Amino acid sequence: GIAPGISLGNSGEKYYVSGDVGLRFRNNDFSDDFLFAGEAGARVANRFWLVGVLDVRQTITDPANFTGNTFQTGLYADGQEWVASGINVLADINPRFGISLSSFGAFDGNWVATSPSYSLGAFWKF
Repeated sequence: GIAPGISLGNSGEKYYVSGDVGLRFRNNDFSDDFLFAGEAGARVANRFWLVGVLDVRQTITDPANFTGNTFQTGLYADGQEWVASGINVLADINPRFGISLSSFGAFDGNWVATSPSYSLGAFWKF
């Protein structure tokens, strides 16, 4: 397959925004998809970043590749779609180290889990 797309972004000291949009044309009778991913963040109170995320994958041709593997495992399921969003809070503990808290989930989906995920992470600035 082939997946043409475009990525755009901009940033400043207290904000950033980025986005990707494209199409994915697949072979072997798999459906084609529209893809979008966008993210925006703002620095809050000098030590925190608040980030919002939107991720979309929508089928633009009818799913045609249903195999026994699809129904038994959900692996490589044709026609996977979702509209998902998330929020991420990053906190600087010191100038070189920080932690992040996030939650992401789909509010619409086909052949994917839609329940939210929660995560805690750590990051190191080089």
